[in-house]
Amino acid sequence: MLDWLISGSHVLLQLAQGVGLGVVLMLPCAMIMWWVTRRDRRRWEMRDQLRDMELAIWEESLPDWQREVIQEQRQQQAEIRREARRRLGLPEEERDA
Repeated sequence: MLDWLISGSHVLLQLAQGVGLGVVLMLPCAMIMWWVTRRDRRRWEMRDQLRDMELAIWEESLPDWQREVIQEQRQQQAEIRREARRRLGLPEEERDA
């Protein structure tokens, strides 16, 4: 009569062992994925900084009137972006400090 209880607990024990083994085997994979993602994020941040610096150096070489035109275009684009976000009901973009 208690055979079903014993066999049921045996099945649960095997299931728990299988899940535990799965976790143990997946943990190194998860750690490697986390490390690669973190490394890639640092690379992208560095590329962004490099691109921004190149753009700043290029703009410094321009005559004043061209820099003013570029600045006006950026302001206009920012206004368009804000209006589009407002119309879609999206929150305003966070600005970097």
